[in-house]
Amino acid sequence: GGLKVFTGTPTIGSSSPLTTYTDNNFYTQAEFDKVRWFRVTAGMRFDNWVTNAQPGNGFPLGSELTALNLATAQFTANPGPLGSVAAALPSFVGIAAGTTALNTNRNAVTYNIGIVGRFPFGINPYFRWANSYREPGITDRYLLRNFTPNLGGLASLVIPNTDLKPEKGKNYDVGIKISQRHFNFSLGYFNNEITDLLVFGTSPTYCVPANPAVGLPGGFAGGCGAVVGNTLGVSINARINQAVNTIKGFESTGEVAIPLGSLGSLNPFFSLGSLHGTNGSPTAVQLTQLNVIYNRSNTPIKLTGSAADFPLGNITPFRIFSGVQYLDAKGRIFAEYNWRHQNRVTRADPAQFVGTALINYGSFASTNAIDKHSIKGGYNWKNEKYKFSINAGVDNITDKLFWEHFQNATASP
Repeated sequence: GGLKVFTGTPTIGSSSPLTTYTDNNFYTQAEFDKVRWFRVTAGMRFDNWVTNAQPGNGFPLGSELTALNLATAQFTANPGPLGSVAAALPSFVGIAAGTTALNTNRNAVTYNIGIVGRFPFGINPYFRWANSYREPGITDRYLLRNFTPNLGGLASLVIPNTDLKPEKGKNYDVGIKISQRHFNFSLGYFNNEITDLLVFGTSPTYCVPANPAVGLPGGFAGGCGAVVGNTLGVSINARINQAVNTIKGFESTGEVAIPLGSLGSLNPFFSLGSLHGTNGSPTAVQLTQLNVIYNRSNTPIKLTGSAADFPLGNITPFRIFSGVQYLDAKGRIFAEYNWRHQNRVTRADPAQFVGTALINYGSFASTNAIDKHSIKGGYNWKNEKYKFSINAGVDNITDKLFWEHFQNATASP
Protein backbone atom coordinates (compact mmCIF):
# COMPACT_ATOMS: atom_id res chain seq x y z
CA GLY A 1 0.00 0.00 0.00
CA GLY A 2 2.78 2.52 0.70
CA LEU A 3 5.54 3.96 -1.40
CA LYS A 4 8.78 2.03 -1.79
CA VAL A 5 10.97 2.55 1.28
CA PHE A 6 14.52 3.60 0.51
CA THR A 7 16.97 1.98 2.94
CA GLY A 8 20.36 2.47 1.29
CA THR A 9 22.64 5.43 0.85
CA PRO A 10 22.00 8.30 -1.62
CA THR A 11 23.04 7.44 -5.19
CA ILE A 12 23.25 9.25 -8.49
CA GLY A 13 20.05 8.81 -10.45
CA SER A 14 17.20 10.62 -12.13
CA SER A 15 14.43 12.90 -10.89
CA SER A 16 11.95 11.53 -13.47
CA PRO A 17 11.27 8.03 -14.89
CA LEU A 18 12.19 6.81 -18.36
CA THR A 19 9.52 8.62 -20.34
CA THR A 20 8.51 8.98 -24.00
CA TYR A 21 6.06 11.47 -25.49
CA THR A 22 4.74 11.03 -29.04
CA ASP A 23 2.52 13.51 -30.87
CA ASN A 24 0.96 12.23 -34.10
CA ASN A 25 -0.77 15.12 -35.83
CA PHE A 26 -1.95 16.65 -39.04
CA TYR A 27 -3.22 20.14 -39.75
CA THR A 28 -4.66 22.18 -42.56
CA GLN A 29 -4.91 25.92 -43.14
CA ALA A 30 -6.98 27.70 -45.78
CA GLU A 31 -7.25 31.30 -46.95
CA PHE A 32 -10.05 33.06 -48.86
CA ASP A 33 -8.78 36.18 -50.60
CA LYS A 34 -11.21 36.87 -53.44
CA VAL A 35 -13.01 39.88 -51.97
CA ARG A 36 -11.41 43.30 -52.16
CA TRP A 37 -12.31 44.47 -48.69
CA PHE A 38 -11.40 41.52 -46.48
CA ARG A 39 -9.45 38.27 -46.19
CA VAL A 40 -10.60 35.15 -44.29
CA THR A 41 -8.34 32.42 -42.89
CA ALA A 42 -9.31 29.20 -41.14
CA GLY A 43 -7.54 26.10 -39.92
CA MET A 44 -7.89 22.80 -38.11
CA ARG A 45 -5.39 20.56 -36.33
CA PHE A 46 -5.72 17.01 -34.99
CA ASP A 47 -3.27 15.68 -32.38
CA ASN A 48 -2.93 12.21 -30.88
CA TRP A 49 -0.75 12.42 -27.75
CA VAL A 50 0.67 9.10 -26.54
CA THR A 51 2.87 9.09 -23.43
CA ASN A 52 4.60 6.28 -21.57
CA ALA A 53 6.58 6.29 -18.30
CA GLN A 54 8.62 3.20 -17.43
CA PRO A 55 10.33 2.30 -14.14
CA GLY A 56 14.09 2.59 -14.12
CA ASN A 57 16.50 5.28 -15.28
CA GLY A 58 17.71 5.66 -11.68
CA PHE A 59 14.31 6.96 -10.60
CA PRO A 60 13.44 7.84 -7.91
CA LEU A 61 16.33 9.44 -6.03
CA GLY A 62 16.62 7.90 -2.57
CA SER A 63 16.66 10.97 -0.32
CA GLU A 64 13.74 12.60 -2.14
CA LEU A 65 11.62 9.46 -1.83
CA THR A 66 12.59 9.09 1.83
CA ALA A 67 11.40 12.63 2.58
CA LEU A 68 8.13 11.94 0.77
CA ASN A 69 7.65 8.67 2.65
CA LEU A 70 8.20 10.46 5.97
CA ALA A 71 5.52 13.04 5.16
CA THR A 72 3.01 10.85 3.27
CA ALA A 73 0.68 10.15 6.21
CA GLN A 74 0.41 13.84 7.16
CA PHE A 75 0.15 14.89 3.51
CA THR A 76 -2.70 12.46 2.84
CA ALA A 77 -4.56 13.64 5.94
CA ASN A 78 -4.04 17.37 5.26
CA PRO A 79 -2.98 18.05 1.67
CA GLY A 80 -4.12 21.68 1.58
CA PRO A 81 -4.72 22.68 -2.07
CA LEU A 82 -3.04 19.47 -3.27
CA GLY A 83 -5.98 17.12 -2.71
CA SER A 84 -5.79 15.89 -6.33
CA VAL A 85 -2.08 15.12 -5.90
CA ALA A 86 -2.68 13.11 -2.72
CA ALA A 87 -5.41 11.17 -4.53
CA ALA A 88 -2.96 10.40 -7.36
CA LEU A 89 -0.26 8.96 -5.07
CA PRO A 90 -1.45 5.32 -5.52
CA SER A 91 -0.76 5.54 -9.27
CA PHE A 92 2.76 6.73 -8.44
CA VAL A 93 3.39 3.76 -6.12
CA GLY A 94 3.87 1.24 -8.93
CA ILE A 95 6.34 3.23 -10.94
CA ALA A 96 8.28 4.24 -7.80
CA ALA A 97 8.42 0.58 -6.74
CA GLY A 98 9.57 -0.45 -10.23
CA THR A 99 6.62 -2.75 -10.92
CA THR A 100 4.28 -0.94 -13.32
CA ALA A 101 4.30 1.61 -16.15
CA LEU A 102 1.98 4.57 -16.71
CA ASN A 103 0.41 5.41 -20.08
CA THR A 104 -1.88 8.04 -21.60
CA ASN A 105 -3.51 8.26 -25.03
CA ARG A 106 -5.47 11.45 -25.81
CA ASN A 107 -6.92 13.00 -28.97
CA ALA A 108 -7.34 16.75 -29.42
CA VAL A 109 -8.91 18.81 -32.20
CA THR A 110 -8.27 22.56 -32.36
CA TYR A 111 -9.59 25.22 -34.75
CA ASN A 112 -8.88 28.81 -35.73
CA ILE A 113 -10.59 31.44 -37.85
CA GLY A 114 -9.64 35.01 -38.66
CA ILE A 115 -11.07 37.94 -40.62
CA VAL A 116 -8.94 40.92 -41.67
CA GLY A 117 -10.44 44.03 -43.24
CA ARG A 118 -8.56 45.96 -45.93
CA PHE A 119 -9.79 49.52 -45.94
CA PRO A 120 -8.34 52.65 -47.53
CA PHE A 121 -5.44 54.55 -45.91
CA GLY A 122 -3.88 51.32 -44.65
CA ILE A 123 -6.60 50.65 -42.06
CA ASN A 124 -6.98 46.95 -41.21
CA PRO A 125 -9.50 45.88 -38.54
CA TYR A 126 -9.27 42.21 -37.53
CA PHE A 127 -10.97 39.48 -35.52
CA ARG A 128 -9.51 36.07 -34.64
CA TRP A 129 -10.89 33.11 -32.68
CA ALA A 130 -9.13 29.86 -31.75
CA ASN A 131 -9.16 27.08 -29.20
CA SER A 132 -6.04 25.53 -27.70
CA TYR A 133 -4.74 22.32 -26.11
CA ARG A 134 -1.68 21.73 -23.92
CA GLU A 135 -0.53 18.27 -22.89
CA PRO A 136 1.08 18.19 -19.41
CA GLY A 137 4.85 17.84 -19.75
CA ILE A 138 7.21 15.24 -18.30
CA THR A 139 8.22 17.37 -15.31
CA ASP A 140 4.57 18.35 -14.72
CA ARG A 141 3.56 14.71 -14.32
CA TYR A 142 6.60 12.91 -12.99
CA LEU A 143 9.23 15.17 -11.37
CA LEU A 144 10.38 14.18 -7.86
CA ARG A 145 13.00 16.62 -6.62
CA ASN A 146 14.14 18.32 -3.40
CA PHE A 147 14.92 21.97 -4.14
CA THR A 148 16.34 22.74 -0.67
CA PRO A 149 18.82 19.91 0.03
CA ASN A 150 20.63 20.17 3.37
CA LEU A 151 19.16 23.61 4.05
CA GLY A 152 18.43 23.98 7.76
CA GLY A 153 16.40 20.79 8.11
CA LEU A 154 13.94 21.79 5.36
CA ALA A 155 12.94 19.66 2.34
CA SER A 156 10.93 21.53 -0.31
CA LEU A 157 9.79 18.69 -2.57
CA VAL A 158 8.28 18.91 -6.02
CA ILE A 159 6.43 15.62 -6.49
CA PRO A 160 4.59 13.91 -9.39
CA ASN A 161 0.92 14.34 -10.19
CA THR A 162 0.18 11.46 -12.55
CA ASP A 163 -3.52 12.35 -12.91
CA LEU A 164 -3.07 15.79 -14.50
CA LYS A 165 -5.62 16.78 -17.13
CA PRO A 166 -4.63 18.63 -20.33
CA GLU A 167 -5.00 22.41 -20.36
CA LYS A 168 -7.62 23.73 -22.82
CA GLY A 169 -8.51 27.24 -23.91
CA LYS A 170 -10.88 29.37 -25.98
CA ASN A 171 -9.37 32.62 -27.18
CA TYR A 172 -10.41 35.61 -29.24
CA ASP A 173 -8.85 38.94 -30.07
CA VAL A 174 -10.11 41.96 -31.94
CA GLY A 175 -8.39 45.15 -32.96
CA ILE A 176 -7.09 47.44 -35.66
CA LYS A 177 -3.79 48.00 -37.43
CA ILE A 178 -2.87 51.15 -39.35
CA SER A 179 0.08 51.21 -41.70
CA GLN A 180 1.36 54.36 -43.41
CA ARG A 181 4.67 55.27 -45.03
CA HIS A 182 6.08 56.92 -41.90
CA PHE A 183 3.65 55.60 -39.29
CA ASN A 184 2.54 52.22 -37.93
CA PHE A 185 0.04 51.67 -35.11
CA SER A 186 -1.93 48.76 -33.65
CA LEU A 187 -4.43 48.38 -30.84
CA GLY A 188 -6.09 45.14 -29.82
CA TYR A 189 -8.18 43.51 -27.10
CA PHE A 190 -7.97 39.81 -26.21
CA ASN A 191 -9.84 37.39 -23.97
CA ASN A 192 -8.54 33.90 -23.10
CA GLU A 193 -10.70 31.44 -21.17
CA ILE A 194 -8.58 28.55 -19.87
CA THR A 195 -9.91 25.29 -18.43
CA ASP A 196 -7.71 23.11 -16.19
CA LEU A 197 -4.84 25.60 -16.18
CA LEU A 198 -1.57 23.97 -15.06
CA VAL A 199 -0.36 25.79 -11.93
CA PHE A 200 1.83 25.06 -8.91
CA GLY A 201 0.21 24.29 -5.58
CA THR A 202 1.93 24.12 -2.18
CA SER A 203 1.00 22.05 0.85
CA PRO A 204 1.39 23.03 4.50
CA THR A 205 4.81 22.27 6.00
CA TYR A 206 4.91 18.90 7.80
CA CYS A 207 7.20 18.16 10.77
CA VAL A 208 8.73 14.68 10.59
CA PRO A 209 11.72 12.86 12.15
CA ALA A 210 14.92 13.69 10.30
CA ASN A 211 17.01 10.98 8.65
CA PRO A 212 20.65 12.12 8.39
CA ALA A 213 21.68 8.71 7.04
CA VAL A 214 20.18 9.57 3.65
CA GLY A 215 21.09 13.25 3.53
CA LEU A 216 18.09 14.64 5.41
CA PRO A 217 19.53 16.46 8.45
CA GLY A 218 17.27 17.97 11.09
CA GLY A 219 17.24 21.45 12.55
CA PHE A 220 13.95 22.89 11.25
CA ALA A 221 12.47 25.37 13.74
CA GLY A 222 9.20 26.17 12.01
CA GLY A 223 6.81 25.26 14.82
CA CYS A 224 7.99 21.66 15.11
CA GLY A 225 8.42 21.60 18.87
CA ALA A 226 11.37 21.73 21.22
CA VAL A 227 13.49 18.94 19.73
CA VAL A 228 14.54 20.99 16.73
CA GLY A 229 17.75 19.12 15.97
CA ASN A 230 15.91 15.86 15.15
CA THR A 231 13.10 17.43 13.12
CA LEU A 232 12.76 17.80 9.35
CA GLY A 233 10.24 20.20 7.80
CA VAL A 234 8.77 18.87 4.55
CA SER A 235 6.88 21.12 2.14
CA ILE A 236 5.25 19.45 -0.86
CA ASN A 237 4.74 21.24 -4.17
CA ALA A 238 3.17 19.89 -7.37
CA ARG A 239 1.42 20.83 -10.55
CA ILE A 240 -2.37 20.84 -10.29
CA ASN A 241 -5.28 21.76 -12.56
CA GLN A 242 -7.07 25.02 -11.82
CA ALA A 243 -10.56 24.61 -13.23
CA VAL A 244 -11.75 27.99 -14.62
CA ASN A 245 -9.53 30.95 -15.48
CA THR A 246 -9.63 34.10 -17.59
CA ILE A 247 -6.82 36.31 -18.89
CA LYS A 248 -7.87 39.45 -20.73
CA GLY A 249 -6.40 42.79 -21.64
CA PHE A 250 -5.20 45.00 -24.46
CA GLU A 251 -2.00 45.47 -26.42
CA SER A 252 -0.74 48.35 -28.53
CA THR A 253 2.33 49.14 -30.63
CA GLY A 254 3.42 52.23 -32.52
CA GLU A 255 6.34 53.59 -34.51
CA VAL A 256 6.97 56.88 -36.31
CA ALA A 257 9.76 57.65 -38.78
CA ILE A 258 10.71 61.34 -38.70
CA PRO A 259 12.90 62.23 -41.73
CA LEU A 260 15.88 64.47 -41.00
CA GLY A 261 17.01 64.93 -44.60
CA SER A 262 20.70 64.27 -45.13
CA LEU A 263 21.11 63.63 -41.38
CA GLY A 264 19.03 60.44 -41.46
CA SER A 265 15.89 59.77 -39.43
CA LEU A 266 14.58 59.73 -35.87
CA ASN A 267 12.26 56.85 -34.95
CA PRO A 268 10.22 56.96 -31.72
CA PHE A 269 8.52 53.64 -30.83
CA PHE A 270 6.50 51.92 -28.12
CA SER A 271 4.80 48.65 -27.25
CA LEU A 272 2.54 48.17 -24.24
CA GLY A 273 0.19 45.69 -22.70
CA SER A 274 -2.31 45.58 -19.86
CA LEU A 275 -3.39 42.26 -18.31
CA HIS A 276 -6.08 41.17 -15.87
CA GLY A 277 -6.22 37.56 -14.70
CA THR A 278 -9.05 35.91 -12.76
CA ASN A 279 -9.20 32.50 -11.11
CA GLY A 280 -12.87 31.62 -11.46
CA SER A 281 -12.71 28.55 -9.23
CA PRO A 282 -10.73 29.36 -6.05
CA THR A 283 -10.62 26.68 -3.39
CA ALA A 284 -11.70 27.17 0.22
CA VAL A 285 -8.02 27.33 1.21
CA GLN A 286 -7.32 30.05 -1.36
CA LEU A 287 -10.32 32.09 -0.22
CA THR A 288 -9.12 31.87 3.37
CA GLN A 289 -5.66 33.06 2.32
CA LEU A 290 -7.14 35.99 0.43
CA ASN A 291 -9.34 37.05 3.35
CA VAL A 292 -6.33 37.00 5.70
CA ILE A 293 -3.93 39.24 3.77
CA TYR A 294 -5.86 41.13 1.07
CA ASN A 295 -7.60 44.53 1.23
CA ARG A 296 -5.78 45.54 4.42
CA SER A 297 -3.79 48.65 5.31
CA ASN A 298 -1.20 46.92 7.52
CA THR A 299 0.43 44.56 4.98
CA PRO A 300 3.93 45.18 3.56
CA ILE A 301 2.43 45.82 0.11
CA LYS A 302 -1.06 46.78 -0.98
CA LEU A 303 -2.97 43.70 -2.14
CA THR A 304 -6.44 43.93 -3.64
CA GLY A 305 -8.85 41.20 -4.66
CA SER A 306 -12.18 39.54 -3.94
CA ALA A 307 -13.87 36.18 -4.18
CA ALA A 308 -15.74 37.39 -7.27
CA ASP A 309 -12.51 38.56 -8.95
CA PHE A 310 -9.95 36.22 -7.41
CA PRO A 311 -6.42 37.10 -8.59
CA LEU A 312 -4.71 34.77 -11.04
CA GLY A 313 -1.02 34.22 -10.30
CA ASN A 314 1.97 35.51 -12.30
CA ILE A 315 0.18 38.36 -14.07
CA THR A 316 2.02 41.65 -14.65
CA PRO A 317 -0.76 44.28 -14.71
CA PHE A 318 0.80 46.81 -17.12
CA ARG A 319 4.06 47.09 -18.99
CA ILE A 320 5.46 49.44 -21.61
CA PHE A 321 8.65 49.40 -23.65
CA SER A 322 9.39 52.65 -25.44
CA GLY A 323 12.25 54.69 -26.78
CA VAL A 324 13.75 56.47 -29.75
CA GLN A 325 16.28 55.33 -32.32
CA TYR A 326 18.47 57.44 -34.61
CA LEU A 327 19.69 56.14 -38.00
CA ASP A 328 22.04 58.06 -40.27
CA ALA A 329 21.19 58.51 -43.97
CA LYS A 330 23.52 55.69 -45.08
CA GLY A 331 22.26 53.22 -42.47
CA ARG A 332 25.69 52.83 -40.92
CA ILE A 333 25.32 54.60 -37.59
CA PHE A 334 22.57 53.95 -35.07
CA ALA A 335 21.92 55.07 -31.53
CA GLU A 336 19.02 54.13 -29.25
CA TYR A 337 17.59 55.01 -25.87
CA ASN A 338 14.86 52.80 -24.41
CA TRP A 339 12.81 52.63 -21.23
CA ARG A 340 11.01 49.61 -19.76
CA HIS A 341 8.35 50.11 -17.11
CA GLN A 342 6.13 47.60 -15.30
CA ASN A 343 3.47 48.60 -12.77
CA ARG A 344 3.51 47.33 -9.20
CA VAL A 345 1.65 44.05 -8.76
CA THR A 346 -1.32 44.35 -6.39
CA ARG A 347 -3.23 41.27 -7.61
CA ALA A 348 -1.39 37.95 -7.20
CA ASP A 349 -2.15 34.46 -5.95
CA PRO A 350 -2.29 34.91 -2.15
CA ALA A 351 -0.40 31.62 -1.71
CA GLN A 352 2.68 33.56 -2.81
CA PHE A 353 2.61 35.46 0.51
CA VAL A 354 1.69 32.76 3.02
CA GLY A 355 3.27 29.55 4.31
CA THR A 356 6.73 28.75 5.61
CA ALA A 357 8.86 27.28 2.83
CA LEU A 358 8.42 29.81 0.01
CA ILE A 359 8.40 33.18 1.75
CA ASN A 360 11.48 35.35 1.47
CA TYR A 361 12.32 38.96 0.71
CA GLY A 362 12.07 38.32 -3.02
CA SER A 363 8.42 37.25 -2.71
CA PHE A 364 7.56 40.83 -1.82
CA ALA A 365 10.29 42.68 -3.74
CA SER A 366 9.28 40.92 -6.97
CA THR A 367 5.95 42.75 -6.91
CA ASN A 368 7.60 46.18 -7.07
CA ALA A 369 7.30 48.46 -10.08
CA ILE A 370 10.19 48.28 -12.55
CA ASP A 371 11.83 51.20 -14.37
CA LYS A 372 14.90 50.37 -16.44
CA HIS A 373 16.68 52.80 -18.77
CA SER A 374 19.22 51.68 -21.37
CA ILE A 375 21.29 53.17 -24.20
CA LYS A 376 23.15 51.54 -27.05
CA GLY A 377 24.71 52.42 -30.36
CA GLY A 378 26.88 51.10 -33.13
CA TYR A 379 28.48 51.39 -36.53
CA ASN A 380 27.95 49.03 -39.48
CA TRP A 381 29.93 48.92 -42.72
CA LYS A 382 29.80 46.47 -45.60
CA ASN A 383 30.59 46.07 -49.26
CA GLU A 384 30.31 43.16 -51.70
CA LYS A 385 32.96 41.11 -49.90
CA TYR A 386 33.23 42.36 -46.34
CA LYS A 387 31.05 43.32 -43.41
CA PHE A 388 32.12 45.05 -40.21
CA SER A 389 30.11 46.15 -37.19
CA ILE A 390 30.81 47.35 -33.68
CA ASN A 391 28.16 47.87 -31.02
CA ALA A 392 28.19 49.05 -27.42
CA GLY A 393 25.57 49.76 -24.78
CA VAL A 394 24.80 50.28 -21.13
CA ASP A 395 21.86 48.44 -19.61
CA ASN A 396 20.07 49.83 -16.52
CA ILE A 397 22.00 53.10 -16.66
CA THR A 398 20.48 54.32 -13.38
CA ASP A 399 22.01 51.28 -11.60
CA LYS A 400 18.72 50.68 -9.82
CA LEU A 401 18.14 47.36 -8.05
CA PHE A 402 15.08 45.50 -9.32
CA TRP A 403 13.42 42.08 -9.41
CA GLU A 404 11.60 40.65 -12.39
CA HIS A 405 8.00 40.05 -11.37
CA PHE A 406 7.46 36.76 -9.50
CA GLN A 407 11.19 35.92 -9.45
CA ASN A 408 12.83 35.61 -6.04
CA ALA A 409 16.35 36.47 -7.24
CA THR A 410 17.40 39.98 -8.18
CA ALA A 411 17.62 40.86 -11.87
CA SER A 412 20.15 43.66 -11.44
CA PRO A 413 22.88 44.38 -8.89
